[in-house]
Amino acid sequence: MARTPHKVRYYIPEYAQSVDDAYEIDTQWDPDTYPWLVAEECADDFDSHHEGWESHWPLDIVLVDGEREVGTFTVDREFEPSFYAYRKAVPGVAADAKST
Repeated sequence: MARTPHKVRYYIPEYAQSVDDAYEIDTQWDPDTYPWLVAEECADDFDSHHEGWESHWPLDIVLVDGEREVGTFTVDREFEPSFYAYRKAVPGVAADAKST
């Protein structure tokens, strides 16, 4: 069953934003029934499109539906680093040579 899309606005009080500065997203979740899921989508939008990756998480996010504030949600970001390694080139040694 397809969900009805909702336009929801949100702002981050920590950055002195108000409802006048709110960002807008389209969400599949009803903000009255699943407000925490909407808050998570807002956090993802902020992190991906509004330099949220530079923020110090957790952040408070205020959800606004129409002219009504739905609530304030503290959202944290999980970070799972991944690493990869490659052999550093050594001057004077062929790239195929093994170093000991």
